[in-house]
Amino acid sequence: GKILGQKEVAIDSNETIFSLILKTKEIGGEVMCNVLREIDAGTMVAKDNNSENGSYFSWPKVEDFKDFKKQGGRLI
Repeated sequence: GKILGQKEVAIDSNETIFSLILKTKEIGGEVMCNVLREIDAGTMVAKDNNSENGSYFSWPKVEDFKDFKKQGGRLI
């Protein structure tokens, strides 16, 4: 479907998967509030979801955790 709001999230060098999940939940809440304000103001512009360009990521799969660890990330 269309994307109503999104924000790029930086992954710090000392990030754990759990701190990253907490960070994205907080940012996601902020994005949701902005989306609701835009809908209320009538200024919402939905964007196409172009997954080939990496504009959307689902819940991490086992391979994602392995890649995260391979790149120096910590799980705990």
